[in-house]
Amino acid sequence: MEKYRRTEVETEFDPSEIDLNVLNKKVNELYITNQGKIKNYVNYGLNYLKDHSNEEPLIITGKGNAINKAVSVAEIIKRKVIEDLKRHDLIQENDIEIIKSKDTWTPIEDKLDKIVVTKNLPGIIIKLSFPKEESQETQQ
Repeated sequence: MEKYRRTEVETEFDPSEIDLNVLNKKVNELYITNQGKIKNYVNYGLNYLKDHSNEEPLIITGKGNAINKAVSVAEIIKRKVIEDLKRHDLIQENDIEIIKSKDTWTPIEDKLDKIVVTKNLPGIIIKLSFPKEESQETQQ
């Protein structure tokens, strides 16, 4: 591959595998990467759950090699919610996804052809939320 240069990386989500509303980056979303520190992710997630407990759920996403770190972040946040906030009612939902990634390699020399490599990357979406408080009329 030393005679090629990667010119284009295209990532495509399979709509049958993922909730497309999650793709828009929001305040309640943590996108986990290999370079980020777990401590920073945990602090952000815990502060979000403290401040916005009755709003949208905290969404933790990771793909490829960052799946392990995303699961670790979710588990640490769950443990800290019990220890710090003294709440035992945190709800967790997990979704597994497939992300198609297409890399285009163009040759440096004129005699070679362009190469397109398609990969399927695993991904995970973890949603952490507290139950919605129901009004007294609906509780019986």
